[in-house]
Amino acid sequence: MGIAIVATTTLGAVIAVIVIIIIILAIVAALVAMAIKRKRAEEHERKDDMKKEADKAEGEIGFHMEEMEGEGDTEDLESTAERMKAERDRLKEENENLASEVGEDALECADTDDPELLVGQIKSLKNENDRLREMQQSRNNKRRKKKKKAEGFGQQQD
Repeated sequence: MGIAIVATTTLGAVIAVIVIIIIILAIVAALVAMAIKRKRAEEHERKDDMKKEADKAEGEIGFHMEEMEGEGDTEDLESTAERMKAERDRLKEENENLASEVGEDALECADTDDPELLVGQIKSLKNENDRLREMQQSRNNKRRKKKKKAEGFGQQQD
């Protein structure tokens, strides 16, 4: 009779421990699922913000292009076109320098007078230059420091 009570109590304790472990695992799984959903929502929100900023920048460029087209003074248009060409040439030169430092090919841009193409080239060059600068920075950060000469077992000490 005493053995039956001990066996029943032991069996009940083992079942209780198993149930508690299952409940804990379910809670952990629910927390992990919530964390994953939160990370996905944050990433989705970040991408939406980036798209909104890109649309805003695109709209500003379009607005500036419309301003240039709306003005009747050809001298202003010519000076604006010259400034845009100068900016493209400056960015192109910077791109060539950065590309040679990183070991990549420079972005090729055709010589054009079309304001819309110039704006596109300037945007492309800026993006490419930013990417090359990031690569250059990551390479500079990854350079290893010279290791100190190991001192320890089996080596003579001065």
